[in-house]
Amino acid sequence: MITIVVAGGTRGIGRAIAEAINRNGGYRVKILSRSANLALQEETGIDVIQVDYNSVSALTKVFHDNKVDTVISTLFVTSDGSPQLDAVEALENSSLEYTLYYVGYFLDFWGYPRVKSYQIQNIIVVDIENNKAAIPGKGDTPVTFTHTLDVAEFVVASLELPKWEKESYVIGENVTCNEFLRIAEEVKGVKFEVIHDDIDFLMSGKITELPSHPSLYSVMPKDQLQALFATFGIWFEEGLYHLQPKKTLNQLFPGIKARTVKEVIQAGWGQKN
Repeated sequence: MITIVVAGGTRGIGRAIAEAINRNGGYRVKILSRSANLALQEETGIDVIQVDYNSVSALTKVFHDNKVDTVISTLFVTSDGSPQLDAVEALENSSLEYTLYYVGYFLDFWGYPRVKSYQIQNIIVVDIENNKAAIPGKGDTPVTFTHTLDVAEFVVASLELPKWEKESYVIGENVTCNEFLRIAEEVKGVKFEVIHDDIDFLMSGKITELPSHPSLYSVMPKDQLQALFATFGIWFEEGLYHLQPKKTLNQLFPGIKARTVKEVIQAGWGQKN
């Protein structure tokens, strides 16, 4: 049986992928983590291996001892992405087959807490709970939104492909921020208070604070969080999150249905029957 390890598989999209592989039953899956996690191991039934990511020799031993065939990395991307770029360059210069998954912005944040997700709550643009929105720019540029649990299913399916393309795309739905807002208003049946943050304001590293943001300041200081969200806002408005590939995993695996923005918001915020 093929052995797959998921680096960063203790939380977020990494855990979603590890659990999806485990459910598939056709692979042996293990999680790599910087620290031991017996509780997660018992909860999921997936072995968690403590590793030192800074030690090439230690990682090599782990891969050898566990007869690892495939590594899926969901490790946190730094602000400049330099470690990931270095990894891609190293892969290009090796004989290893690889793919990079492009999935847009995670849709999970707008279904929380009723829609299952392992992502840490992280609301930008539309604060559904508090009926308020801070739209970056004009808000008419499409943005790709995809739920991580759907991404996980496509990742598992892609393991069966005879050959990986260097880029793999999963598209939940492409909608503009204004369309996203209208969907949220329709589901809740109320009009939101709406502010548009112009690009110059976002370029200063600031955004309009939404009511859900102060709860995040214990995790990341306000100025840093605002700068991060302002960057996402600029990228949204400039179209960097609008994925338009010629081929997607959705097309290759039509039996897997990625949830739409409305489906997730309806499940998360619609009236319960």
